[in-house]
Amino acid sequence: MRGASFHHDVLLYGGPGDLARQAAPLIAAARAAGAAFVAAVPRAHVDDVASLLGDDTSDTVTETDGIARNPGRLLEVWADALDGARRSGRPLVGIAEVVWPERTDAELEECWISEVLIEAAFAEGDDLHLVCAYDVATLDPATLDRACAHHATMFHEGTPWENDHYRPELPAAVLSHPLAPVPPGARRINVRLDDLPELREDVRALARSYGVSERRVDDLVLATNELASNTVRHGGSDGVVEIWIRDGSIWCEVNDSGRIDDPYVGRRRPATHDTGGRGVWIAHQVCDLVQVRSSSNGTRIRIRMAIA
Repeated sequence: MRGASFHHDVLLYGGPGDLARQAAPLIAAARAAGAAFVAAVPRAHVDDVASLLGDDTSDTVTETDGIARNPGRLLEVWADALDGARRSGRPLVGIAEVVWPERTDAELEECWISEVLIEAAFAEGDDLHLVCAYDVATLDPATLDRACAHHATMFHEGTPWENDHYRPELPAAVLSHPLAPVPPGARRINVRLDDLPELREDVRALARSYGVSERRVDDLVLATNELASNTVRHGGSDGVVEIWIRDGSIWCEVNDSGRIDDPYVGRRRPATHDTGGRGVWIAHQVCDLVQVRSSSNGTRIRIRMAIA
């Protein structure tokens, strides 16, 4: 294990069994250094990685199928894990796999944004060694190239190597990443402050008509209301809400003429006294995907929720 500072590596592994094989020296180095170890990997790899830990209950393996369904939650996952290690006076070593072939283009884009923000969020004094794993046996070359571009170091066979393919991106740039256009025929609702109760009822009725489960209807209404409330109170003008169905999900976009300058908005848990960003954070907790884009032309926040 390297010295006390933040390291963010990419690990390219080759199919079933190879992730655990390449994780073994990472776990051994963590234990030799007295570090806590956390693995966040797809369900298919949980048992293989957990078998390397033996009876040590201080180390954990969790499924990313749940916690990384929305990639916007990843920064908070690792910030919380690092806080827990600090409380026990230990550094933290982590391995994460959050990209798999079934990811949609929109999900992949948010995975890349999370990589950019994680790379910049932790500082030299943060005693965290995070290794991001990608399966060369199942992912296409373009995805692997993009993965390598976001990491300064490659971790291979237990050894870190300088990554010649590293292409750092400034965090602020993620707010200008393109979004797919809203499809023709989307339901469009203009929103002012007095319209919020009617908006909630419209969203609820639309979601039910599309077959969204009742629990998810409540979550969608909550998230949309939070975002629309932010728009009409802080967005500088009335807002517009657009809703549509695509690929087995209900999508909702809230847009206004205001501007967001913080690329981390909604990705960090707000402090008790902090009201800014709370609505976007709530959306991240209950939605399957949240996309925030902002420029001098205004702000668009898009959320997605699976119908089933």
